[in-house]
Amino acid sequence: MIRAFNASLKKVNKPSPHNQDYVTKATFKFLLIYLRLYYELWIDFDKIDVDDERRISEKEFINGSHILTEGWHLKIEDSKATFKTLLQKYNAKNFLTFTDFCDYVISERLKQHANLDSHDSFWWFIWLFFIMVRLNI
Repeated sequence: MIRAFNASLKKVNKPSPHNQDYVTKATFKFLLIYLRLYYELWIDFDKIDVDDERRISEKEFINGSHILTEGWHLKIEDSKATFKTLLQKYNAKNFLTFTDFCDYVISERLKQHANLDSHDSFWWFIWLFFIMVRLNI
């Protein structure tokens, strides 16, 4: 929840004395968007993390990669190689954290935005939203 709140704060351009402590009218819609996104990410992270350590091992990633390919439409040709690449990218030793997982899924999803189904309007909105965030629009 704090990730969603902090992400929504980055979208507000109007300084307010209450922005950092409370959900304001300006941050509310962004908070809802981020809450949905992080909730969906958490559900899939939890499905992959079968031993409930709140981190994903190589074995769990390989066994759960179908969740990423089917649910998030990510292209993973070699799960083992992808996991090793992610460990290097996030300076991790043997496990991926939820933060790493979110960054990976969101960034890969943005890279593959052209492959979204036409009925997948939620993801078109998220894609546009994250482009706006990255460009500080």
